[in-house]
Amino acid sequence: MRFIRTFFAVVAVFVLVSPLEAQTVTLEQAVREALSHGADQAILASNLEASRAVYSAAQAKAGLTLGATASYGASQTWNSSPSAFPTLSSPTTSGVPTAYDSAVPQTASAGLTLATPITTLSVKGNQNWETTPTGSTVTAPGVTMGFNQVIWNGYPGGPAAAAADQARLTLKIAELTALANHNKLVLTLKEAYYTLLSDQQAIEQLTQTVQSRDDSLKFVQAKLALGQATRIDLKSAQVALLSSQLDLTSGQRSLEIARRRLSNLMGRANPDGLTAAVAPDPAVTAANLSLAVETALKNRTEIQSAQAAAALQQISVSSAFGAILPTVSLGGSLTYTDNPTPSTSSYFGLVNLTVAQPILDAGAASSLLKQATALKAVAQLQVDQLKNSIPVDVSEGWYAWQDGQQRLVAAQGSVEVAQGQLAITQAQYDAGIKTLTDLQTAQIALSTAQSALIKAKITSQLAALQVQSLMGL
Repeated sequence: MRFIRTFFAVVAVFVLVSPLEAQTVTLEQAVREALSHGADQAILASNLEASRAVYSAAQAKAGLTLGATASYGASQTWNSSPSAFPTLSSPTTSGVPTAYDSAVPQTASAGLTLATPITTLSVKGNQNWETTPTGSTVTAPGVTMGFNQVIWNGYPGGPAAAAADQARLTLKIAELTALANHNKLVLTLKEAYYTLLSDQQAIEQLTQTVQSRDDSLKFVQAKLALGQATRIDLKSAQVALLSSQLDLTSGQRSLEIARRRLSNLMGRANPDGLTAAVAPDPAVTAANLSLAVETALKNRTEIQSAQAAAALQQISVSSAFGAILPTVSLGGSLTYTDNPTPSTSSYFGLVNLTVAQPILDAGAASSLLKQATALKAVAQLQVDQLKNSIPVDVSEGWYAWQDGQQRLVAAQGSVEVAQGQLAITQAQYDAGIKTLTDLQTAQIALSTAQSALIKAKITSQLAALQVQSLMGL
């Protein structure tokens, strides 16, 4: 009777912790909720948005800019020296300019500058004037156009272009990382889903086993009362029931953990009643191991990220090497001035070639070059390492999946054998050939084979998901 009371106590616990109303979700719904409401996906999205903002800022710095300037100035002297504005001088009768002693030169200018990181175009208009002692105003308008072009400064397009290219590659790495994390999240979600589904099936089987062994115990007790069973038969039935009750309790705990794990991934606060709908077994899309390896080398984001990192470090190497070399730029300007006295116009043109060479920087440029070169080598080694390790990982996962498939077939065969053996033993017991102990042993063998089948199935399902993940799918 003690064992019967234990059985009902376990069943009572099972009923209390079981939800009154199930919340059944499909695999597609679970994935959709995880990607929409899950905390992991929100973190991934925020990190990717930050990388995109950095890229946009770098692009803006490397783009076309337009600026405007305006200025005004005036000067005054307190001596009899000639005006500082010789173009606004009063002519004498001999035609030689003579400065106004009390002149107040003033200048106003406005201009536009159109620029990229390596090219600058500018135009500026200016108006110069001063008031003569007689009260009249003399003006001299002018226009200046200029340009400056960096011919070489270590990287095509200049440091700003290098920063923009680096930001582009950094964004690509961030996007690939986000994709890898997205795939990892989906894999984790699917593993949690199939685990919950397996635990649900296990609970059904364990519950049936508890009921079957309770019926068996009652049967043995009745036989014992008739003198057709022994104390050993009774003890065996009691131990079998207790063992099945413990298995049911353990299975219920596993089910609760699986519910909570899937609920967390889906972004749900309450896991109570969460139930996984029956889903088809995950399939491996590659026909053979060679195709699986080929697909992995093509799709795995780790290789693409490592290649982008190598390209990123190549830009750093080019920029660091360019910092050691001279910077060459070409510039020029053309100025037009309308001289009021003696009513003539003048043009002034300038072309200059500038070469700037760092002479002493305490070894900073060479240190940066060494660092960039070393990091580039590391990135390339990572690419090579991934190309060598990925085929090994895929092969390992492929063999584990094949082993799981074979063990699943074997487990199915074991269940069929146990069912057949139980039927034979039952018939032999009814004919008086087998004992109660033999019958109970056959019943235990069947429940054990059924439990092993459920475990073999989830092992095979998880192995298939892992192979798909290893292929980058």
